[in-house]
Amino acid sequence: MASSQMISLPVLLATEKLQVSKANFPTFQILIEQHAASKGLKGYLEGTTTLPALTTVPTGTPAPDSTPVFSTAPSREEFLYRDGVMKSMIVTNVVDPIGLGLKLDGTAKECWDSLVAACAKRTDAGLSLAESELQTIRFTGTSRDDLDNLLSNIRNKGNNVRMMGGKADDKDLKNVLIRSLPAEPRWLGLQGALFSAADLNDAFALIKALAINTGMPEHSIAATTPTALNTSIPKRKCTNPGCKAVNKSSHTAENCYWPGGGKEGQFPPNFGRNRPQARQAGTAEDLSVHRVLMATTELVRCVVNNSDAPKAFVSRTFESVESATTVTLLDSGSSDYFFRNRSDFHDYEAIAVRTGEVCAGKRG
Repeated sequence: MASSQMISLPVLLATEKLQVSKANFPTFQILIEQHAASKGLKGYLEGTTTLPALTTVPTGTPAPDSTPVFSTAPSREEFLYRDGVMKSMIVTNVVDPIGLGLKLDGTAKECWDSLVAACAKRTDAGLSLAESELQTIRFTGTSRDDLDNLLSNIRNKGNNVRMMGGKADDKDLKNVLIRSLPAEPRWLGLQGALFSAADLNDAFALIKALAINTGMPEHSIAATTPTALNTSIPKRKCTNPGCKAVNKSSHTAENCYWPGGGKEGQFPPNFGRNRPQARQAGTAEDLSVHRVLMATTELVRCVVNNSDAPKAFVSRTFESVESATTVTLLDSGSSDYFFRNRSDFHDYEAIAVRTGEVCAGKRG
């Protein structure tokens, strides 16, 4: 076989190769068929050129002349080479030949048939979906930018239909554009001119001109969401000077239970459960009475002043108080403090117990 019979292998662009989704199979099919025809290999793709039978050639028989690539009667060696080139053209332009289930151990025809079988059903469903998406396009925008996006969307959807093997020519896309406009007086009066337009671009130019004349803004205006006024409401706070509440913002002076408040002494039953000083006045709750007794110097001077002996006078009236009353004799209070300097305090001295009555003076 002469070197002139060598065939270069065409390689498609990355976007033209058959993708894993198989969505572009109709376009891929057209490209492969066209490349096969341009290389003279379409007979190998379609199976019209077959492998010659193996024959025994007598010794001394001269080799037959090579046939052209497009020959339908190649030699056995020529068929194997050309069929291999055709199969390589298919396999190298498929992104995932193994995943798609291509038959790689047969002829180019068998490989091609396995690819068509794997993509045909998916293509039918995809074409139906692509056509539905194209026909249901509707314009809902409010600006001239939205009109540009509408035209771009129609063209993209139309290209998807063509890639899936469907029909979506310029006239079809023009009709989709006209049907996408809402039933408003602005657009209804333009229907006749749009149907009379030569192509999609002329129809779109009429739409843009009308949009400008009717004052449609070039860009969309962002919608403002109404928000409630942020009125500043001062927080309530108790202004009662006698309030001992930790959280003074929980009430006002009019509702304060502490001395000086509007509800002074009217503590609720559960108020201050762990604070004894916050008990409700006038309730029947049992209270322990604690009394402190002391002798005043003025009283002592009135009773006895004729002796310098140490004395301490204590009232005996506490003996008749109820049992629930706690009585404490008032002392110097030294037990409530830390002894820093012992010399600052005096020792208690024992005093003999004496009893008597306080004399009652009478006049006259």
